[in-house]
Amino acid sequence: DTAIQYEVVVDGATGPDSLIQTFQLVLQRDPTFLMVIDRQLQENDIIFIQGANIDSVRKSEIIVYIGDENCQVDSTSDTLVTCQPPSKEEGTFLVSVRVGNNLFFNETTDEWMVTFSGNTTGTVSSSQTDPSV
Repeated sequence: DTAIQYEVVVDGATGPDSLIQTFQLVLQRDPTFLMVIDRQLQENDIIFIQGANIDSVRKSEIIVYIGDENCQVDSTSDTLVTCQPPSKEEGTFLVSVRVGNNLFFNETTDEWMVTFSGNTTGTVSSSQTDPSV
């Protein structure tokens, strides 16, 4: 992270020094998303998306899509996002990630495709483990 200190001076101010305010702006790297870790999904599986600098944004700013449906983000770390997929019929779907209004990760490579075998219900299986551990 890089911190920059800057001042805001009200134009034409002749009053006390309180009209000059000092702020600190912290610059952070944008998050990046690299791939979906397990692309063959069964009923009740959750989706793990590997990345970097994910903690540089709030969890609420991250939206994951499976096809055109929202995949509810459960948790984030600096290198991993997990989400519960919506109910899906069997098939292969593109995973994409939006962060805020300006960052969109939508790669049409195999690393971003997931295949569902049967319906998923969006609940977490107790046998599913975090692959980052």
